[in-house]
Amino acid sequence: MSGQQSMFADPEHRPPGQRMYNTDSQEQSWSESEEVPPMYAEEFHQAQRGGAKIQPEQPKKRNRLLAIVPLILLAVLLAGGFGLARTSFLSSQSSQTTQVVYNSQGFISPAHVIIQDASGDVHVHSSSQNNILVMSTNGTDKNRVRYRQEGDTMVIAVDGSGSLFAGPTINLDVSLPQSSSVAVESHSGSVDLADMSGYVQVQTDSGAIHAQDLSGAVGLRTTSGDIEVQGLNGQTALQTNSGDITVDQANLNGESLISTFSGSITYNGSLAAGSPYRFESRSGDVRLNLPSSSSLVAETHTSSGNVDNDFDNMPGAGSSPAYVSIITTSGDIAIKQAS
Repeated sequence: MSGQQSMFADPEHRPPGQRMYNTDSQEQSWSESEEVPPMYAEEFHQAQRGGAKIQPEQPKKRNRLLAIVPLILLAVLLAGGFGLARTSFLSSQSSQTTQVVYNSQGFISPAHVIIQDASGDVHVHSSSQNNILVMSTNGTDKNRVRYRQEGDTMVIAVDGSGSLFAGPTINLDVSLPQSSSVAVESHSGSVDLADMSGYVQVQTDSGAIHAQDLSGAVGLRTTSGDIEVQGLNGQTALQTNSGDITVDQANLNGESLISTFSGSITYNGSLAAGSPYRFESRSGDVRLNLPSSSSLVAETHTSSGNVDNDFDNMPGAGSSPAYVSIITTSGDIAIKQAS
């Protein structure tokens, strides 16, 4: 994240004339000529009459503080235990609960939708009734799901996801008009998308992303998790720092990037002519399975691995080939003709 990223005098020196007191309990005493602090005046005079020396006691603030610390720790532990017990109880009671949070039927649906769920899973798919329907699939407290509309944009957000006293995480099922543009933001949940033709953007810090039958501009990014896409038509940017990327039944059309820092890349589909396509892995194999009729110019580089290109030195069928760049630091590269 990045982002959703936080983004928290010299002790020996004293002014002239300042008195230095001896703090040794065996030598410290008060004389008649010295001013006695008011809080010890009566005891001092009594001691004088009896001939005994008095040593003023220092206030026991430190002892009081030490006595309070265990009480504070006990209160924190009790509060934490109560919160965890409450969360566990609510989770067991609501694991099979599905509730409607919002239904836009009868109203004009906004063109853009933003979904924010810090720790729950999110499932987004097209609506058969051309409306927006938001459902909580595992939580009883649907009031924690907020929604607001700002012009042609609707924001759907879960309050306090994953916090100690907020209760269990809430998973969302959101159906939208197929052509809606949607952005999903999550910290630690998986995201599933299906049958959308508008602009799609997903960002999750720790979770897998699964997508099916997407067309248009698609941007999917996770810090730690796999990305799997089946059915992709258009322009895309798929990125993960730690995880594999698998794309099946795809037809990329327009400049695209598929990248993982640590993981393998498998692409099964076609690449439209005339556009650049980059496939990058710092540590992992990269494999492309393309139609035998593909026209492409491929540039490959691996520091530690082999390169196997079925299209090497083959004349392109069209005048404007696809420009393919494949880079991996440690891994094999394969560009194969699909069987």
